[in-house]
Amino acid sequence: MNGAFFPPRPAYPVLVGGVPEPGEGWVHWPRSSALLREPYDVLALKACLDHGRAAPEDHADPRLVGRVARSTEAQAVAALALARKVQPAWARVPLERRLDFVRAFHHLVRERAGELVQVLVAEGHPVRVAHWALSATLNLTHPDTLDHARDAMVWEGKQAGRVVRLVRKPDGVVCLSPARNAPMLTAMAAVPTLAAGNALVLNVPPAVPLSTAYVFHELVAPLLAEYGAPPGTLSVLCALARPTLRSWLASPDCDDIFFFGGPSQGAQLTRSCLEHGKKPIMELAGNDALMVWRDADLHQAADAAVERYQGSGQLCFAPKFALVHPAVAEQFTELVRSRVAGLRVGPPEDPEVTLTPVVKRSQCTDVLDDAVAKGAELLCGGELVDVEGAPTPRGPFVRPVLLRVGGCRRRRRCGRSPRRPSSR
Repeated sequence: MNGAFFPPRPAYPVLVGGVPEPGEGWVHWPRSSALLREPYDVLALKACLDHGRAAPEDHADPRLVGRVARSTEAQAVAALALARKVQPAWARVPLERRLDFVRAFHHLVRERAGELVQVLVAEGHPVRVAHWALSATLNLTHPDTLDHARDAMVWEGKQAGRVVRLVRKPDGVVCLSPARNAPMLTAMAAVPTLAAGNALVLNVPPAVPLSTAYVFHELVAPLLAEYGAPPGTLSVLCALARPTLRSWLASPDCDDIFFFGGPSQGAQLTRSCLEHGKKPIMELAGNDALMVWRDADLHQAADAAVERYQGSGQLCFAPKFALVHPAVAEQFTELVRSRVAGLRVGPPEDPEVTLTPVVKRSQCTDVLDDAVAKGAELLCGGELVDVEGAPTPRGPFVRPVLLRVGGCRRRRRCGRSPRRPSSR
């Protein structure tokens, strides 16, 4: 995983209706392990490159792994207009042909799995988390998933002696804004969205652009053209989320807004979508529970609980807390505590690492302090550390935290916090 991925140091332009166009500058992406070990030097290099102030030799710096062009407001408008124009033609392509596009994508991801994992690791995903994202992508496009999708798109049956045929129609133009903490994986929602006959405008987050740009430029766009999608069916932008969302809300050429983010952002955006006549599709942070009864396999339950720490707990799919039967609470707690205490930070290339830097560190410490003040017992973790695990107030990692709360009433009290961090 230490070598450069193919293609070496890619430069992905703006994709407007399937046609590459220059943007208004570049977002340069350094190798994440270099950023963790030399944060100030690497951030200074990135800033110089992003703002056009770099020396010629800086473009050849081995710490850089790729760049993505920043799109303009005019390109965003053009992408929507093209999508509106060609979407009916794509919807007329037979459903089986559109599903064949997804099958081809599934096989191509399998063939190029090593490349995709290397891109994800360079971007900052630990190896284990990258493989998990790869597995989730393959599951989303698996033949069994497609069989279920086909049944949902077209259904026929008899009711009261009459033949009833239910055919789902595409919405039209869908605009997708992925999660910043898992952009590639959440952007995979675009693949079934396209297969349903919609045109799609994707905004790659400038904060973490590389893996999403790689997948849609290298894999999705060429396959769409091969399977009959007219130019304009897919556009790939890279711009700040808020102004892009505002432009989508204001445009008559946008039908749906597919958004991944926090609950408060999602609630506000949902209201705005309804006010502007857009269909909101919200995938927001979860608060999932793991229930452990007295006859559970405690070792398997503990393993499931520790999945919470994949990506430092910043994944919405993982359980957030465990509700444990009193008869097994002590044994289960010790099993989890020993596993959590064994987790360690490190560069993403380390195959034993699952933890990633934490974006909202101050919110994490606020929630921890609030919970302890209200009666929670801190069993381990909470310190800010650097990539080597050394304590430092500016460390990008939070040593994994495990809290224990006795009783459901106290749990509700300890769980209340005005600044609970989002899982997105």
